[in-house]
Amino acid sequence: MAKNGQTQTPKKRVEWEARFLQVLSEGNTVSEACRLARVGRATAYEHRRSRLDFAARWKDAEDAACDMLEAECRRRALEGTPKPVFYQGAECGEVREYSDTLLIFLLKAKRPEEFREETMTPKRFIALFEQMVEILRAEVGEADAARVARRFQLEALGVVANGHRESGVAAAAEP
Repeated sequence: MAKNGQTQTPKKRVEWEARFLQVLSEGNTVSEACRLARVGRATAYEHRRSRLDFAARWKDAEDAACDMLEAECRRRALEGTPKPVFYQGAECGEVREYSDTLLIFLLKAKRPEEFREETMTPKRFIALFEQMVEILRAEVGEADAARVARRFQLEALGVVANGHRESGVAAAAEP
């Protein structure tokens, strides 16, 4: 809505949308894109919610911004950036610094199966533990599987160390 309560003209809407999407695609925040396009954040988000074509162009602008940031990360990781060298307070040259950290992040993003650390969530841990117990039941029987599972639980809790129960904590952990 325009300030006088009238809806925006298509020309005005096209103007702010084009400017907004351009600024957003350059890696700026939504707030900055709104400011430079002279449109309210609520208006921009409402247009994204109600107009699929605008939502698609917004997504494209965000993807372009991510591509630009990824290219800059790659450049800093592989080509490096010049850093001045000082001697006795005076600049005497420069060295090129490379970012191993950015390189690691790029590898993790591009080849997650090889480079991303796998995190063990509690839910994943429980699922793997239950699979292990089922395998044990099939291999060694119910009683031995229950004994091994209980021992594993106690070790995971830090109750059993080097095959011996630690005093105090074990008693609390036992049923």
